[in-house]
Amino acid sequence: MVLPLATPAEQARRPTQPTEAFSSAQLHACGQVVGGTAFAAESPLAVMTYLTDLPRQWLLGQSAAAHRTPLVLVGLGMRWESPAQKLLSARRAAQLVQAVAPRAAIAFADGLDAMVVNAPTARTREAVTRIGADPSSVVVGAECNSWPRCYKAQYARHPAYQACRTGTAGQHTCYPNSGMMVASGAALLRFYSALHALATTSQARAGPDGQPDDQAALHLLYLGLGGVAPRSGGGGASPAAWVPDAAADGGGDGGGGGGSGQLRLSVDSASELLLNLYACKGAAAPRKLAANYSMCHDG
Repeated sequence: MVLPLATPAEQARRPTQPTEAFSSAQLHACGQVVGGTAFAAESPLAVMTYLTDLPRQWLLGQSAAAHRTPLVLVGLGMRWESPAQKLLSARRAAQLVQAVAPRAAIAFADGLDAMVVNAPTARTREAVTRIGADPSSVVVGAECNSWPRCYKAQYARHPAYQACRTGTAGQHTCYPNSGMMVASGAALLRFYSALHALATTSQARAGPDGQPDDQAALHLLYLGLGGVAPRSGGGGASPAAWVPDAAADGGGDGGGGGGSGQLRLSVDSASELLLNLYACKGAAAPRKLAANYSMCHDG
């Protein structure tokens, strides 16, 4: 969730959010300032979020500090114009992280309704270290509800979703959630390029007044690819599918992509790294939430 907290008059006086890819020269200059030391702390990963304004009681920031987790805040003080800028701004930030700390794992989370709950265990350290070393894998959060549209009919033909629902684990939280994910900077760079490309299509313009919606775009992306995140130590999960994304390497001369130009998307249905607390409300008919929104549950 991204909410502009400043008044429209204050927003109008703010600078426009830069969204274009960094050039090689810009990356070098920024790298001299940031360096990789910020990502070499005790925590095995850093948290990234997008907010133009901070609330007085900011749980994500406070909880990250309590657990000594590095925090990358994107967008502070910028003008809020549309949800699409979050995707492009996050891609820009991922490009910088990939340049200064190519093996860092990044947990991107919604800024206002997420927090760091637990200190890392040996098991989670191993998992995020593996993810941080992979330039192509993105693990997204899971939930039992489908929104901003009910995509239940489409998921009836989705092998990975059905494997999650009917496999040995028998999970209910099998839909992807765009509000939290873990990946390397290189993988996030590809992911947000692909997500933005889908968010600007007519199918993903599910927001008010036809604005792009990143959750709708994630459903479209996952319905065309994806899989179930393998559990720590192996066991049970179906493999994620590899998907070409040749246009998702950052563009320009920034050289931000690096790697094969492919993306692997999986859902953390067992909530080993990412836990969604939105209640499962049982299978029922889709509910109308607003003019453009509907929701249905599978559990």
